[in-house]
Amino acid sequence: MSPLAWRPLQSVTMKQSDSRASSKVLREGWLYTGDWATVDEDGFIYPRGRSNALVKLDGYRVHPVEVEEYVMQRLPLLRAIAVPYESNNAGTRLALFVKPLQGGKSLSVADVDKICREGLPRCKVPAYVEVVVRFPLNAALKVDRFQLALRVTQRADASYPVARKNRPLTFALQRGTFTRED
Repeated sequence: MSPLAWRPLQSVTMKQSDSRASSKVLREGWLYTGDWATVDEDGFIYPRGRSNALVKLDGYRVHPVEVEEYVMQRLPLLRAIAVPYESNNAGTRLALFVKPLQGGKSLSVADVDKICREGLPRCKVPAYVEVVVRFPLNAALKVDRFQLALRVTQRADASYPVARKNRPLTFALQRGTFTRED
């Protein structure tokens, strides 16, 4: 994956009061959108996610889309959504919600967990996995990742053995980023 950038046909200016943000977006005549994309051998561009969605897990920067794509490649009849959540004792962790598509084979949490442990680096293995019937949608009819993260904080200790017992999870949303409540 690479950052997506384009060269505008006309000059683009930004407010002087926000020069720090401008320098991140406008560099050497290129406008960096904040999106990550891949390009296939025919030159087609495929958006893969936002750069501000990167999560720091065990000192490594991980994009949740990497985990989603890995699981969907191994189980092609599956929809997967990975969301970060904060654990008081273990720091930031990933939760993986999977939905078998209509006509797809049924899956267990153990099946998904096994696939992740076999092929993903340890830092990318989700600490929580849940098989869902449907994903919550936001007002734009996109998967509501915020609601999924809240669900993790409510269910992690009770429903999944990897989430350790007697370790409370907390979650806070502050300026659009996931932060630990201290």
